Amino acid sequence: MKMLVVLLALAIVLVACGQPAECREPGKDDCLLDLAKERNDPRLCNGIDGAVRAWCFTDLAAQLDDTKVCANIDDERSAAFCVSNIAETRGDVNLCSAISVLSARDKCLHEIGMDNLDAAVCAKISQKAYGDGCIYDIAQTTLSADSCELITNSSTSFRCLFQMASKKMDATVCDRLNGEQRDWCITNIAIKSVDGNLCDTVESGAVRGACRDGITRRT
Repeated sequence: MKMLVVLLALAIVLVACGQPAECREPGKDDCLLDLAKERNDPRLCNGIDGAVRAWCFTDLAAQLDDTKVCANIDDERSAAFCVSNIAETRGDVNLCSAISVLSARDKCLHEIGMDNLDAAVCAKISQKAYGDGCIYDIAQTTLSADSCELITNSSTSFRCLFQMASKKMDATVCDRLNGEQRDWCITNIAIKSVDGNLCDTVESGAVRGACRDGITRRT
């Protein structure tokens, strides 16, 4: 019995010795997190319990710019977002693309695409609605009609080109559209600019009439 008590006491001492002296009180997890970041030592994260442990490794991985630190995180999703944070900071599209967790990979590509106003990066996003939104925002910021044509959803692509043509007051952007979508795009610009000559380029008779009527109301 005495031997058991001695062994238990020894175990307690060994555990205590494994923690820095300043972190052996209530609130040790926050203490170890701060100390790990202060010392650039991810090994201290091992003494932390629960979700804070993953946060600790994530913070240290970013601080050290070292994806290998992320491998200490048990939860696959948390480890993926750890790598994503580093890839975003580096602007490393290849590192993003290597992430196996879809949500983390797409977030990574979205952030790099937006940071660099690079619609081609957003086009790599697996979740198409998310990717299309990313491309749309970049296209409207850069006024790049080519970017609008990277959008997979036809309605969103039309809205992208229509809005851009209207912002630029450039009917040639409308020529990237077909049928009545093109005609209404030109009509919008013709009415705003009160340019009857543009109405003559509208192919649909009904839309051409609406174009001329709109200009008449403006004059």
